[in-house]
Amino acid sequence: MMDVSIVIIAAILILVIVLVAIFLISLTKKKNMPIDISENEKSTINTYTADRLMEAKKLSEKGVITEEEFEEMKKEIMGK
Repeated sequence: MMDVSIVIIAAILILVIVLVAIFLISLTKKKNMPIDISENEKSTINTYTADRLMEAKKLSEKGVITEEEFEEMKKEIMGK
């Protein structure tokens, strides 16, 4: 009985978190407010982008993808 209660409470907490996130996103979109990204988050985003670029380059160097495919992937990764 105790295990079921914990699962129910966890599910309710997850639901509340999702609803709060949706509410905050809708507020941000309505007011056209930019979402402030901290320097740490920017660094994480840049690291992720760099990792994706390096992986694409490795595929190109190994001949798994062509140079043209690499350039396309690079454009997608860089958001251009």
